[in-house]
Amino acid sequence: MEWFKKEANYEKVYRSGRQARNLWQYIPAHLACHVTKAFSDIDGYWIWLDNEDGCWRAYDGGEDCGIIHEFTIADLKKAIKTIRQYK
Repeated sequence: MEWFKKEANYEKVYRSGRQARNLWQYIPAHLACHVTKAFSDIDGYWIWLDNEDGCWRAYDGGEDCGIIHEFTIADLKKAIKTIRQYK
C-alpha cells in the first residue's frame, strides 16, 4: 500500500481514537533502554532512538536515521527490527 493511503487510513484511526497508544509494548526489552520517546499523534507512530549513547539507528528504506515514523503497527514492527548501534 502506498504511504499516502496509509497516512489517510491512520488519520481515520486516530480521529476515532483507535490508534495504539502504548508503543513500548512493541519494543524488545534489550532495545528499550536505547529509546528516548515512543508515542503516537495525529502524524503517526514515532520512536526516537538514543543518539547520545552509542548512536542507535534504524533503517528507513533509504538511509539510517534516529527516528522511526510509521502509519501502521505492522510497519512499525518491521522498522524496530532494523534498529542497530552504529559507531
